[in-house]
Amino acid sequence: MLEVSRRLAEYLPGFPEVDTPWELKDAFDNWKGEIALPRRQVDGLETAEVYAHESVVIQPYALFVGKVILCEGARIGPYSFIRGPVFLGPGAMIGPHCEVIRTIVMDRTVLAHKNSIADTIFGTDINFSGLSTCCNFPIGRDYVKIRYKGQTHRYNGRFGAVIGNGSQLGALTITMPGCEIPENSCIVGQCAVHGECKVKPFLGVNLDNVIGEKGFRRDK
Repeated sequence: MLEVSRRLAEYLPGFPEVDTPWELKDAFDNWKGEIALPRRQVDGLETAEVYAHESVVIQPYALFVGKVILCEGARIGPYSFIRGPVFLGPGAMIGPHCEVIRTIVMDRTVLAHKNSIADTIFGTDINFSGLSTCCNFPIGRDYVKIRYKGQTHRYNGRFGAVIGNGSQLGALTITMPGCEIPENSCIVGQCAVHGECKVKPFLGVNLDNVIGEKGFRRDK
């Protein structure tokens, strides 16, 4: 998380260095300081505050609510609904017909079409395939158990997933609240992922490094 918070500080001067995803989410959601990008007029509700580099591409009928930060080379597909606070790093993309809420998306990460994503932290160079969902709140209790680097933290609020750099997630993937996916993981399509996944880095076609072919993968 230090890497992510330091990257955010390049666009949010004075943003604190934090080492856990729950601290990062709280710091970003409550940020009231400076934003080192110009404000841009876009389609959105009266509460929309979109700060975007001049190279950002926003396609027709994308709708914004709240504070949204779009770095150089970022792209927003048509008919997507973006409810801030949302950060989209350099070269990152949100595809068409997506719903993205209170989420951090780092450099060159691609969120494909028709995804529903809430309260999630994406690292760099991730492919999040279409028709996938990051769930952010469990039914039946008022908190989320976040798994991160062997820790379990009780978070009194909504929290989606932490998805590590370089990971590839297939279509129709569902990540459950508080899930951690380590760097360079590969998750095949139509898979629900719980807890802290314990997988080796994805190195090509070695199926030993793939989560999911036959259903759930949950931590032991």
